[in-house]
Amino acid sequence: MKKQQIFQTIFLMFLFGMFSCKKECHDNRREFMKFHDFACADTSVHFRDSVYQGVYVIRSQQIFDSLLVNSSPIQLDFSRYALLIGQIRFSSAVTLKSEKMNENCNEIRFIQNFTNLPVYVDTMVVYHAIIFAPLEDQTISVSTSAG
Repeated sequence: MKKQQIFQTIFLMFLFGMFSCKKECHDNRREFMKFHDFACADTSVHFRDSVYQGVYVIRSQQIFDSLLVNSSPIQLDFSRYALLIGQIRFSSAVTLKSEKMNENCNEIRFIQNFTNLPVYVDTMVVYHAIIFAPLEDQTISVSTSAG
């Protein structure tokens, strides 16, 4: 009888331990690519006039063609990749200082740092990253800063 109680106690402790374990999420660096990584000689891609400033995650060629105009036929395999592309307006000229991408279990973050140049002119910057297709439940965010 005593052995049975000990066995039941151990079994219950195992069950509680198994269901209370949480998957640990850590920030990891995520690799990303650019158009030139796909041997696209001319990578001048811009948004159609009807598209507003913002960030877009493109997962199909049809959406790519509806949002963007490109001078060379860029073909991505959207079953393997997703295109993160956006445009942002600055009140001065800028140059890209750094960009990186991090991910954890729930989110992919694309972080860009720009350097302000001493030319005060309204500047629209188009940026992009090609990533292996994210999981359906992962959100994607973009952070830009200039200084």
